[in-house]
Amino acid sequence: MQITNFIQSFHNIRTIRTYFEERHIQYGSAMRRTLRRGFGKAILTAIVAWLPITYASGDIEGTAECILARQNLSQNNFDGAVQALQPLLANPQTAAEAKIEIARARQKQAENELTMALSHFNEAATNYSAGLDEGGVKGPDSSKVLYDLGRIYEERVQNPSKAAEVYEKLMADHPTFLSIDKVAYNLAGCYEKLGRNEDATRMYKEIVTKYPYSTFFQIAQTRMRSLAPGTSMAKDAIEIQQGVVDGARSEGQAAKAQLDLAAMHASQGDNKKAIEEYKKILSDAPGTDAAKDASARMAALMDKEKDYKGEVAALEDLVKQNGNEPGNDKNLMKLGRLYEDNISDMKTRTTADGQVLKKVGDENVVKAIEYYDRITESYPDADVSADALLRKGDLYRSRLKDTDEAKKQYQDFLKRFPDHPEADSVREKVKKLDSGDSD
Repeated sequence: MQITNFIQSFHNIRTIRTYFEERHIQYGSAMRRTLRRGFGKAILTAIVAWLPITYASGDIEGTAECILARQNLSQNNFDGAVQALQPLLANPQTAAEAKIEIARARQKQAENELTMALSHFNEAATNYSAGLDEGGVKGPDSSKVLYDLGRIYEERVQNPSKAAEVYEKLMADHPTFLSIDKVAYNLAGCYEKLGRNEDATRMYKEIVTKYPYSTFFQIAQTRMRSLAPGTSMAKDAIEIQQGVVDGARSEGQAAKAQLDLAAMHASQGDNKKAIEEYKKILSDAPGTDAAKDASARMAALMDKEKDYKGEVAALEDLVKQNGNEPGNDKNLMKLGRLYEDNISDMKTRTTADGQVLKKVGDENVVKAIEYYDRITESYPDADVSADALLRKGDLYRSRLKDTDEAKKQYQDFLKRFPDHPEADSVREKVKKLDSGDSD
């Protein structure tokens, strides 16, 4: 106890060592004379012997400040703990560790205060509920109390089920409440948290249809579009979105609304209807960002529908719009692969005896190479350019039987991408071509 009291007497001034130094007390004969006084001698001898080692190492574990701080912390005296550590911040050797200790104190303080706050919010909710049930508030004030209770359950206690019950009662009993649109929005959010997407969509629809000037209109519309697919509200949501398209005040607004409408159709699995909407955008707003977006989305849907010719048309339009913008190389590569793998050029010929002979032509291969050429010319250092050179070499070798051109493409590949994972394989292909083996 005497040691603790001794240390405490210095905690608001400075460290004990600094205390002695500022009074010009040296660790020599003067100190030894000072220490010839009964019980204090043993205490101060231990402290003086220990202090230089502690401060030299930068370890604050045994410092008076740290001991006092932790004692305060154990008593939930957080400000006292932080105050006790302040002198250590002035010493570069102890400042970093002191900051960690301060952080721990503040963290414990915050956790303690959050626990207390949660307890208070729970008590507030319990008393609000009991007071309302017992008629403790009447008239207009009851709607405000219900609103506050709902917010406590939703935002503080994190009980969306209870919050939903309160908001439902508020909307039923006080439909003219000043912030009724916010109540509807909060209720929809609670439904989402509870996994009740059908109810959430219904509530978002109510905001969109009843409160068009609400600050929650746009986000409610977005959430409705997102949640509606797969629910009984899907058809209603699409009809509402169609109304947004029809009521758009500008070409840009209409195009954006139409993009959302098309996406809703696609989410419902109606790809053909979605494609129709994308085509309308291309017709009504050509050259816009919405048109680019429509082309890209439409191409993806056509790929799912295996409408490869339609996909080629959409991608070619997109390539034309994008020019040499970053990312267009992927569209060019996709076009090349489509012409290679999915667009066949079937030639027919009727013989003298009336037989119809069919032969696959090479026009689609030539078209694929044209797109690969554009990649290697416009994006010479991109990874996709390496793929394009490989595709060209393979097509010249196996499809067009042009070994000289195939070898040229392979050599160009090795020159540009000598460390590519496929480089060794390409070198083998060149060796085979040199030996006359074109297979």
